Amino acid sequence: MGKYLYNIGINVHGLNNPNSGAGSIDLLRLDQINSGFDLVIDFNYGWMGALGAAFRNDTIAKRLARVIENESLKLPGSGYNPLATKINVTVFGHSNGVAIMHRASKLIKCKRSDINYVYINGALKNTLAPSKSINKVMVFYTPDDKVVKWSKYAAMASCGLLLWGDQGAVGYIGHDTRISNINLQRMAYLKRLEEGSKSVLNGLGRPQLINPYYPIGHSGVFEDIKFYGPLILSGVMQILARDADDE
Repeated sequence: MGKYLYNIGINVHGLNNPNSGAGSIDLLRLDQINSGFDLVIDFNYGWMGALGAAFRNDTIAKRLARVIENESLKLPGSGYNPLATKINVTVFGHSNGVAIMHRASKLIKCKRSDINYVYINGALKNTLAPSKSINKVMVFYTPDDKVVKWSKYAAMASCGLLLWGDQGAVGYIGHDTRISNINLQRMAYLKRLEEGSKSVLNGLGRPQLINPYYPIGHSGVFEDIKFYGPLILSGVMQILARDADDE
């Protein structure tokens, strides 16, 4: 991305995080900075479970929409890099954070900057796309994510209060050209092959072939952030850079 851009990242965590996003989405901060983000904001809403999500997601989404609007409306060079001529805002979300981001997109009324979304194992119905206030969406999914597969049943039981679904396991299903699906399981496999790591040590310390279906699950990204963090950010920056070149 060009030097004239000032890149702002906003991180939105999921459920059952006693330290908000400190043990999950916020772990991306170092890779975000290393990849060219000038400012990273941790959007925290504290611990809550499924019942809390059903009754609080709307209120939290309103607060998130205000944060996104405030950052996107700032003038380039005002308090930021004086050489910047454009601000990009990219919101990263995990699990329930993605459902909150979806609701927030519908509440964004005015903006000056491009706003992009990054979904990581999102608990969101697989046919849902954000409002047109969002420029680009990158959906990172892992087919072995059982949590989001089960979340759709919780959504059914919530009588419409929850928008949860299995998008974090199957990707987005639809025709919205703003959205890019990235199978993180396959991406990780290809990266390991590229690095020449054709074998890894199993639990007995013996070499075994890399499994193309190596389990990641719902939060495995954050358990091995040194590997998956740069991988995710490389995918994000490639798409953002490609779109900047198309302008």
